[in-house]
Amino acid sequence: MNIFISFAYTYTDKKKKKNRLQNIVSLIKNTNNYAYCNLFDKSIFKFLKTDDKNQIFKHTFNQEAKADYIFLIISKPKISHGQCMEVGVAVNLDIPIIMFEQDTVKDKTYISEFATYKYTWNTEDNLYKQIIKALNKID
Repeated sequence: MNIFISFAYTYTDKKKKKNRLQNIVSLIKNTNNYAYCNLFDKSIFKFLKTDDKNQIFKHTFNQEAKADYIFLIISKPKISHGQCMEVGVAVNLDIPIIMFEQDTVKDKTYISEFATYKYTWNTEDNLYKQIIKALNKID
């Protein structure tokens, strides 16, 4: 399976975000699935250097179009604009969205209405357990 990881690029601590996403990618790869996360995509770095948002989103959406599932990680009540656009692409392409919503923001956004499956988490370890549950469910 090809899994696209959607996360808030803004509004989050950079070190915490990187660690979280590295762990999520590892969990997915350990189940013999492919994980795409644009935080680790070298093409994105090239576009960031020139601040070419158009290319960043085109490239990201092209990667998303290859996905079997979207893993939507929500950790803040303010949803990032990029995540909103990624949800729109997923809805348009009929890609199922698996939402992992932190308990402190549960049901505070309309985005959850688009989720095929919803999981709530309260700690980093709990998030990883929820991801494993989801991977078992969709495998």
